[in-house]
Amino acid sequence: MHHKLYKQNIVHGIYMLKKVLNAIKSVLEPISKVIANVINFILLAIVYFIGVGMVSLAMKLFGKHFLELKKQNKAMENKGVSHESNWQEHTVTKQPLEQYYRTF
Repeated sequence: MHHKLYKQNIVHGIYMLKKVLNAIKSVLEPISKVIANVINFILLAIVYFIGVGMVSLAMKLFGKHFLELKKQNKAMENKGVSHESNWQEHTVTKQPLEQYYRTF
């Protein structure tokens, strides 16, 4: 008789523990999602600023400009670029075959 009662108490205890743990999970789950989002944002921001920042600094040191954002000068006007627009006239010319292999 005690053996059967003992099993029932264990089963009831496991059932109650499961309910308590599920209640704790339902409270902590939204909090953990917020924490994960904040940590992901911080880590990605660090990686972005280090990665892009280092490339930017290196390109500034070497004088490389990927975008032509400088003010227009007279030499650019002679190429067909006006002050009002960034449009550049393109003239098609025949070039040696070697220049077509390395366009960048």
